Amino acid sequence: MQQESHKDLLVVYRDKVQPDWIDYNGHLNDAYYVVAFSRGLDGFMEAIGLNAEFREKQQVSMFTLQCMTHYFKEIDEGENFTITCQLIDHDHNKVHLYLQMWHQETCEEHAAFEALMLHMNMRQRRSAPWLAETEEKVIAQFTQDQKRPQPDKVGASIGIRRKA
Repeated sequence: MQQESHKDLLVVYRDKVQPDWIDYNGHLNDAYYVVAFSRGLDGFMEAIGLNAEFREKQQVSMFTLQCMTHYFKEIDEGENFTITCQLIDHDHNKVHLYLQMWHQETCEEHAAFEALMLHMNMRQRRSAPWLAETEEKVIAQFTQDQKRPQPDKVGASIGIRRKA
């Protein structure tokens, strides 16, 4: 699952696998992959200008509507990783994102996370169209990411594959 050109993707989070993230199998617990990807979603929000100050002032945020995690390779305690993000699609109030976890030293892909996110008016707790300044940044990121090939796991379903 290695992708040589991942370094030009938007970096949304970097960290090191913490000792308390390790499970009884001796590797990163599946829940902590999701924690890391969730922090990556926060990083994407920062990249499009939805930082804490803007969210508070404008009373907007984003909610996760749907997500799926793909686990490719174990990652162990103390190993450094980077989360990147590719904006797959967007409309007036949603983004379809594909995040990937890369080992910082070997550049191997350890996991991927696909998410559908909804822009929210937090006063009404209802979906809302992008504010103009946010929409501008979403469009700019989408334009950049459309120059890249779409990852083959985008839109993958879950199920047991049977031989015919």
